[in-house]
Amino acid sequence: MKVLFENERVKNSGDENVHVSFDKDWNDYGIHMLYYFKYKDLITNYRILAFKAEADNLLYYKDETEFSDITDLLDTNKTTFFYGFAVDAEFYDKLHSLTDSPEQFNEILEKLHDITTSKYNQKFDNFIQDLTENARTSYLESGLFRYDAVAFELSKFLEKIGSNYSKFIFNGKKIEPEAVNTDLFIDEFKKILYQNNWEIWQYSDELENDEKKEVLKAIILGLDDFIIALSRLSDKDKTKLWELVAKDTFFVTDIAKLFGNEDDMIQVEVDKILKELSVSNIEELPDSLGQYTSLSTLKYIFLGNNKEDIEKNQENIPSLRLTNGNQLNDPKEGKIFFSLIGLSKNNIPYNDTRNYMASATVAKDSLPLWNLYADNATGVFTIFADEYVNKLIENGLLYKVCYIESHNNEDFKAYVNGEENKTIEDCILFIKKQVSNGIVSKENVIGYCDIIKFLFKKSDYNYEAEYRILKINTHTVEISFENKGNNEYILHSYLFDGNKKMMVKYKEIVVGPRSIENIAFIGEYIKWLDNNVKVSCSNISYR
Repeated sequence: MKVLFENERVKNSGDENVHVSFDKDWNDYGIHMLYYFKYKDLITNYRILAFKAEADNLLYYKDETEFSDITDLLDTNKTTFFYGFAVDAEFYDKLHSLTDSPEQFNEILEKLHDITTSKYNQKFDNFIQDLTENARTSYLESGLFRYDAVAFELSKFLEKIGSNYSKFIFNGKKIEPEAVNTDLFIDEFKKILYQNNWEIWQYSDELENDEKKEVLKAIILGLDDFIIALSRLSDKDKTKLWELVAKDTFFVTDIAKLFGNEDDMIQVEVDKILKELSVSNIEELPDSLGQYTSLSTLKYIFLGNNKEDIEKNQENIPSLRLTNGNQLNDPKEGKIFFSLIGLSKNNIPYNDTRNYMASATVAKDSLPLWNLYADNATGVFTIFADEYVNKLIENGLLYKVCYIESHNNEDFKAYVNGEENKTIEDCILFIKKQVSNGIVSKENVIGYCDIIKFLFKKSDYNYEAEYRILKINTHTVEISFENKGNNEYILHSYLFDGNKKMMVKYKEIVVGPRSIENIAFIGEYIKWLDNNVKVSCSNISYR
């Protein structure tokens, strides 16, 4: 078998040789590097990038139109070097099926100076590092890698871990464990995950997500002997891997097997939703995060003149009281999220929770909220001090509420702070698909999503501009209860700062519109409770 470079296409040669010729009829948007490849019944296009060095050590690009004869490619006086690469990765699969051994497969590719081979892989990688941005765009993005750089990127990875592309192809896309140092494999695999020293996307931004997934798929699907090695990835690394590839429903089961638990994919989506809804900086908030409440509550949330008693008994520290997630006032709380993922309220079994929460809002002086939550507008709106809000944020306790606009649960939109959030929408759709496909059990989904179910409400309530103070997996010793009779056992908890209750602090108290006429009495009472807090009145005229 020979690799023959010829000026004209060869048809029906019937021999065992590889024929490479010009494809003069094709102008690839001004980039002439397309050649005609024929081997047995494999007839396809192939790209060759050729350069010539000038006396001043500058290189200039030579396309096939500059050659009087294709054999000029092999003449070092006329061409300093050239590199070959297939138009798409399928070429390598087809070529491998027509060759008898990795050696024969590799021999053909080396004659073409193919950049997936060990001989030319690193040389080409070094070469492209020195290309200008314009040259990179012309020769790589618009030329050599216009459709697919996966084979090259995968070959680079394999070379780094002591294997090579021909072995990978001929072993049924399995990486032979004896050829690879496990620690090196993990190290290089992480570089793919985090794009540190190995930029998969140095060529094209347009195909970034799809092509990276293809590279990872090719590697992971060849990892039957590396499940143990992958199990050594940290939780952070596993999460990153899920983010990159787990949304591919065809591929997700294979990925899940590597981690031994298909439910892990749900946890990743839940974590992504929590990240989208968590408040990470006080600058994200208007200057009015607080709660509507009755006047009778004030004596419980201020120190007053009880400082000495509190120092003796920490139980008396004024602290925000949280309610058990299953015992909120509105029985519909938490149901909208489950309906979005295809679970109706009639088929959701009881699931205990150790998540406790309190509601807050940035809707200062809102008439509907005065009526609903402040004793028919006779109460107050208590605005948290910045110091307290910062402590909530630092401890990961403060979350935005996501409002869902939906007519049939099939077509819905998720809004956070008035803006549509595509990330949350994608997470919900992914979880729903896993539920409908039966990949994860209904009971496990309910358990995983217990943390986030109370962070979703219908868009009908977006006027509430609500936030949630959410305490996850509350320890039993931090829970108290009261028996209200009729078998109602109400569970509560508080926020803690170390071993002590976290003292709630306020910077302003707004007196409700129906109590303004008594401001002289109410205002003095509030100032007696805390002389540093500002007292103001609602601007709403109430009839």
